[in-house]
Amino acid sequence: MMKKLFIALILVLMLSNYAYCDFGGHSGNSDYGGGRSSGSDRSGGDRSSNERSGRENGFRSRSSYSHRDGDAVSKLSEPKLEKRDEKIDRDGVAFVAVAVGVLGFCIFRDRKKRRDEILTITKNLKPVSEYSDIEPDFDPQVLVDYISALYPKLQETWTAGNINPVQKYMTHEFFERMNNKLQVLNKNNQTDYTDDITVLEVSLKGWQHYSENYYMTAFIRTRIKSYIVDNLTGNIISGSRTREKFMTYEWDLMRNVNNNAKKSPDWIICNIKGLSQHTA
Repeated sequence: MMKKLFIALILVLMLSNYAYCDFGGHSGNSDYGGGRSSGSDRSGGDRSSNERSGRENGFRSRSSYSHRDGDAVSKLSEPKLEKRDEKIDRDGVAFVAVAVGVLGFCIFRDRKKRRDEILTITKNLKPVSEYSDIEPDFDPQVLVDYISALYPKLQETWTAGNINPVQKYMTHEFFERMNNKLQVLNKNNQTDYTDDITVLEVSLKGWQHYSENYYMTAFIRTRIKSYIVDNLTGNIISGSRTREKFMTYEWDLMRNVNNNAKKSPDWIICNIKGLSQHTA
């Protein structure tokens, strides 16, 4: 019966791999977050009230940016062994039940954490309009276009298994975190594909000044198809080639207060959070 236990453990491990698609692993088999989307709503559907409340003081711009880119005899002759196997079976079932319960709790806690992030994300942000007092030449639309063009670049390099080409768009700490995640896929001979990328909307939510940096927070809504392929067998092990996912992310971008030379890129990513996923 140990074979059954082994198979059950493998299933648990497979279930635990629920959110590892797209750049940084925000897309998975389980939807999360507020709002709903459907295949007939190409603008991404309704938003949650929490997400809408974060738009009051921000700069919002819709973007049309797209990228295509044991047999019966042995049981009769060995009744004591049968009882022992039954005990192993019961212990195995109990162990798997506990493991599944722990996994369920972790998923629930992760979803709750994401909801809490939505509730508190704009707590200390100043309106985008006030940033012009810091940088008179600041154009919000330029930053929106920059984010819209950068999103598919991140996905391309993630699929290629090498994010070095986009390292300059991130802080060193954030790059190391993302690269470590990507190396796990590479080591397991897996490729994470993100296809039919469309950036539906980019909203600048506000900014804040902390220490020697300015921080700008943005919400990004996209439509993608994401899936992970085993490079040795060609089989899909997570996601779907055909089902569309409507994603909402929060991006935190950073700019040093002493960056008077306008070095390119001016704003770099210091964090990305997945706020919601809805599969059509």
